[in-house]
Amino acid sequence: MSTTQLGATARTHLRLFRRNRLLLAGGLVVLAVMGVALLPSLLYTTAGERFTVIDRLCGQLSTFVAGLAGIMGLLGIALPFRDRSYELVVTKPCTPEIWLGGHFLAGAQILALLTATWVAVAFALFTVSGVPPQAGLWYAGAAQLLVALVIFSWLTLLGAFFHPALALVIALLVQPEFIRNLLLWLETGTTLSRYAMSRVLLSALKPLLVGLYEALPVFSPAGEAGDRVLTTLRVAPGDLGKLAEGVAYTLVAGALAFLLATARLRARRSA
Repeated sequence: MSTTQLGATARTHLRLFRRNRLLLAGGLVVLAVMGVALLPSLLYTTAGERFTVIDRLCGQLSTFVAGLAGIMGLLGIALPFRDRSYELVVTKPCTPEIWLGGHFLAGAQILALLTATWVAVAFALFTVSGVPPQAGLWYAGAAQLLVALVIFSWLTLLGAFFHPALALVIALLVQPEFIRNLLLWLETGTTLSRYAMSRVLLSALKPLLVGLYEALPVFSPAGEAGDRVLTTLRVAPGDLGKLAEGVAYTLVAGALAFLLATARLRARRSA
């Protein structure tokens, strides 16, 4: 893979994200609402309450970045397909691997920048509000960046295979909690059903749901440690190991999404 072409393609994707008015408008609205809600709380509360407010803001900003990651992953694939620019760019000098690699590289850069920004903002807020800055901020930022990268990879993969609207519906509905509930209902239905044929059909569905559940990505790569540190901003012994495991999982999930999406793009080019 040519690094020169990869860099040029990444810059093209960065311009695509930067010029998208939907991303810009949505981001400004969310940040404005958070800012209006935050300022009075910082001015008229005790130190302990200010800590709670800033910690809540960290959770909101990380959720915002995670949601933006999904939109970027989907739009970065869907928009070039819609305006036919993908067919114009992906010629013999620029392979699907380079084009998709630029998409992943641009997305990772933006998400890393946004995550570093909200961590810096939280650190500054702790400082100016008289609350000692929390050492767990960096860990929370790193763990939430992994979450955003997994979501970005997942939506990129869905966008490569499905129409954007269908991909978004799949991403919103087909989640681990939803599949677990379906399995619970399936077990209950199999037990309570009076008809042998119904029990057979319900039993046949169980392996399919289990397989789907196992195939879904883990959206919290650092596990319980990442969620806990985001809430408490305190790092416990052993949390670094969980973060390292999360990094490894994110790299594997991203590589798998890249390979599958590349195969789909190659099939699209040859169609």
